[in-house]
Amino acid sequence: MKKRVLNTGLLSLENLKAKPVRTVCLMVVAAILAFALFGGSILALNLRQGLAAMTKRFGADLMVVPAGASEKAQSILLRGAISYFYFDAAIVERVARTEGIACASPQFFLIALRQ
Repeated sequence: MKKRVLNTGLLSLENLKAKPVRTVCLMVVAAILAFALFGGSILALNLRQGLAAMTKRFGADLMVVPAGASEKAQSILLRGAISYFYFDAAIVERVARTEGIACASPQFFLIALRQ
């Protein structure tokens, strides 16, 4: 009979081979926990980025809308009414260069159409 040197790696491997059902269950639990950790970290990262973006816009003193769209903008912001208007993205740079404006950020409001 050949003698083998027992070490922790060999002992662990033999233990896993001896009980395959337990090994599979442990692998499934480890996979579920890894998925939960990965999903939770992605969710936390997205929440952190959303909070940072909201903090940048916090305390806005001015809202620029296209001519004739002030009533639509007011109804969207105050009542949550379904409406839309379009604005050229180059206007943000013009607004940012205006004297007295410290920071300008564009906003995109996505609304669902009624079915």
